[in-house]
Amino acid sequence: MDIFPWKNSPTFKSKLIGYIESKEKSTAEKMAKFIEEESDKYPLKHLYSLTSPNSNTFAQGILNKFPESKLKSPSNAFGKNHEIHK
Repeated sequence: MDIFPWKNSPTFKSKLIGYIESKEKSTAEKMAKFIEEESDKYPLKHLYSLTSPNSNTFAQGILNKFPESKLKSPSNAFGKNHEIHK
């Protein structure tokens, strides 16, 4: 996606800030199952904005559903604070 066509490379560096391992009936397995079964029901799937709602909004909604994962979105994840209303 060329949001800033005058830029030749991305300005944000990515880094892994957390992970969870999967075992049977683990949080990771529950999260994967939730994503597979519930993503079609995501109420904002037809909306997208650079600031919000966007893919960070969707990811944060999953993290909110599974606080036991202890995973957090980075502070610069635009859209993570957008509320999801069904």
